[in-house]
Amino acid sequence: MDISRFFSNNPFLIKPPSGGVSGMIDVKVVPLLNWAIALSALVAVVMLIYGGYTFMTSAGDPDKVTKGRNVVIASIVGMIIVFLARAIVGLVLEKMSEGGL
Repeated sequence: MDISRFFSNNPFLIKPPSGGVSGMIDVKVVPLLNWAIALSALVAVVMLIYGGYTFMTSAGDPDKVTKGRNVVIASIVGMIIVFLARAIVGLVLEKMSEGGL
């Protein structure tokens, strides 16, 4: 299985900018950012599942209900932050490749 094909076709990952930016960004930084995005999304999904499990198995215990709800909220906020950061970094790299920065 060729894992690079997954990263090249995934619309949620940062694409290397075309021209104008040093080769180090294309070769080192963009793949590192793509792995960080994938890992962050995976951790957020696992935490979302954990929070849902804690909430569902609370059996009415207010402490467990609160803990489960807080974990779910934190994991959703974390996913939003990761994807907003991805959008900002993608925008900055795009502007750098156009020579705007």
